[in-house]
Amino acid sequence: MKATTRVLPVRILKIWFDVVLVLGALAAVVLVGWLVISPFLMADGKTPSNAAIEVVVGERSFLPVMPLEFVSTAGTFRKPGIEKATLVKARGELRLLTTDWWLQFASFGEFLVAMLVILYVIWMLRRVLINVLDDRPFDPANGLLLRRCGYGVLILGVALPPFDYALANHVLSGIRVTNLNLRPAITFDKDVMLVGLLLLVFGIIFTRGNEIQEHEQALQEEQALTI
Repeated sequence: MKATTRVLPVRILKIWFDVVLVLGALAAVVLVGWLVISPFLMADGKTPSNAAIEVVVGERSFLPVMPLEFVSTAGTFRKPGIEKATLVKARGELRLLTTDWWLQFASFGEFLVAMLVILYVIWMLRRVLINVLDDRPFDPANGLLLRRCGYGVLILGVALPPFDYALANHVLSGIRVTNLNLRPAITFDKDVMLVGLLLLVFGIIFTRGNEIQEHEQALQEEQALTI
């Protein structure tokens, strides 16, 4: 009964992974289908579609800052005691309705690549859970699978920000927005990097633990033969 209770969360997590994989695969198929047919739908140059770029508001693309001006209200420019205000780290997604198919393709294509990498990571984690449910938590494959997950997450976290920056820089070079100083964003998500590093560390720990276990088993077998 206790063993069943212990593996129940693992089974639930595996089922959740299965659901996410199925839904993610369906979403990827739909997205690929749209990327295939969209050139024909947008061939006339009159049918717009959505695209999105990452932008920041301020004077720099990395750690943006923007000094704010106080507006006079009832003869007062600011609340007493407040000397200056600065908008810091203001970033967001600039959504565009565009007939430029290449811009739309780049935006959705990046999303598709990120989705496929995430599905790959979930698939690897699912295989780890299967080994755990088969009473093989320290299977040599688990360490390799976790390291692959870590590399996948790190590659995603490192490769996408420069691409986002290049795409946003290309778009913003052709448009001007009044009252806002928009710049292309370059943001390395620390949470994504941390998850990737943790998966790598767990993969190394699993691999090292398996090596130690195999070494101890070999020593025990030698001692048994000696006796």
